[in-house]
Amino acid sequence: MPRQLVILWDYYQHYHLARLAALRSRAALEGWKVIPLAAGQRGASADCHEITFADSKGPLYLGGEEDDLHSAVVARRLRLELDRSCPDAVMLPGYGFRVSRAALRWCRRNRRGAVMMFESKESDAARSWPREFLKRLVVRQADSVFCGGRAHADYAARLGTQPDRIFLKYSAVDNGYWRERAGAARSVRPAGSPPGFLAVGRFVPKKNFAGLVEAFGQFKTTDPDGWRLVLVGDGPERPAIDAMIDRWHIRSSVDLPGYGTAEDTAVWLGRSDVFVSPSTRGEQWGLVVNEAMAAGLPAIVSRHCGCAVDLVEDGVSGLLVDPAEPGHLLKAMRRLAGDGELRLRLGSAGQRRIDAYSVEEFARQAMAAVARAIEVARARPRLEFPILF
Repeated sequence: MPRQLVILWDYYQHYHLARLAALRSRAALEGWKVIPLAAGQRGASADCHEITFADSKGPLYLGGEEDDLHSAVVARRLRLELDRSCPDAVMLPGYGFRVSRAALRWCRRNRRGAVMMFESKESDAARSWPREFLKRLVVRQADSVFCGGRAHADYAARLGTQPDRIFLKYSAVDNGYWRERAGAARSVRPAGSPPGFLAVGRFVPKKNFAGLVEAFGQFKTTDPDGWRLVLVGDGPERPAIDAMIDRWHIRSSVDLPGYGTAEDTAVWLGRSDVFVSPSTRGEQWGLVVNEAMAAGLPAIVSRHCGCAVDLVEDGVSGLLVDPAEPGHLLKAMRRLAGDGELRLRLGSAGQRRIDAYSVEEFARQAMAAVARAIEVARARPRLEFPILF
């Protein structure tokens, strides 16, 4: 009988489903069966793409439209499902959720491997020692930690995780999908189409889209080539973005198509010339950068994005900017707009770079984290009440 691995996410988007498919393939080769679970659908409202509902091969939803990882109902149903399936290991989402802590408690009581999927970095927010102390108590309960990149690994280590229990390359998308779909859209792009910048995400303060619009407004004062800006998404910052567009009198040069499916985003990637991720503090990774790189677009990426240190070598696989520095973003936009050869070079290098962050590599690292978690779990004593909050 194959060993069983439960993986739990808040909800399932296209990138979750791609990771799940790769994990199932890898796990089967190693004699494992993967059981996917989802908390609910409430968290999908914060996603920059329309939600994807899985087919019969997708996850079992423990909750409904109003449930998420904070739900007591979902935590109770998770405990029942774990008792029923009795997996050898559980991959759980982060440390700050009721459901995650329920999974940790179950793993500790049953001496099963707990793999914490870890997407936080220290610079995401102001830190206080009481909260960090409590966080440390929770994170150290995990038997291994699966991180997006180096900044996240550094934070996990600071919270007490031993280096040999930390694994990287959690933050992956289906590179082949974005390369193929964007390439198809690019191949039918009409000749003579105006060049364009593209940004994708929820319209919230940390994404800094109002700052991008301001930089684009300054850019347009000396733009001889008719560049356009496309902002794919929506959210509470829409009024501020509209106000900035009107302030710079660039309404005719900015497109706001709203939320779209992954297919819609791939088409926009194929129709654009430069991708921009201008986020300020709090951007844990930035999967849209993965998508843009896989599509072959040159990327301007904020240093505050969690992916920056792993994916972007400044001037080689993209351009790094600090949005807090006056004119920094504008300078990068003008540099790429004026140099088509540089755009091609950065796009090609970025595409090669993102190949190392594939869903297949996600699956390989995930199974390594699972194996280490089981080793640790078997070596520790059984604890009945390790987490009291």
